Amino acid sequence: MIKLKDLLKESLWSDRKFGEPLPTVKDYKEAYDKKNKKLTEANKSLPPFEIAKRMMKSKYWNKVGKGFQEKIIKKFRGRGVTPKALDKWLPDYIEGREISKLFEGKLSEKKFIPTITIEKYDKVISVEKFKSENDAKKYIRQMVKKYKLKKQKGFWGNPKTGIELTQNFG
Repeated sequence: MIKLKDLLKESLWSDRKFGEPLPTVKDYKEAYDKKNKKLTEANKSLPPFEIAKRMMKSKYWNKVGKGFQEKIIKKFRGRGVTPKALDKWLPDYIEGREISKLFEGKLSEKKFIPTITIEKYDKVISVEKFKSENDAKKYIRQMVKKYKLKKQKGFWGNPKTGIELTQNFG
């Protein structure tokens, strides 16, 4: 049996500086899991958009679960999706291992690339990619002046010339 005294001696926070917050049980658990290389990502929840994206990539979900992607996004909007909650919500004919596969693997955190697309009568004229949103916003201001665009619902446009400018950021 391990004694509390022994646990405190092997603590990672024994060299804590003045003013730093005290470690919580969660901190100890994460440190222990990291030390013993336990995977904790499978136990955590994922955003509904990530689950929907993984469903679209899977052959099983494309065959069996058409339409579940939109339903998951609507049902779990604003909160995470856990395997247990998904299993409870989905119909019984869906296999549990297929639900588990959705939560396996790491989340792909790709770098966000601000992109501006200019179209004329639904044909793409140009697609510009930028390093930062500020650079993209400067480009938008230039194009607004150049093509005399006005703010529409969700995009910049000029109905007379048929030019529309869309962006992939807020």
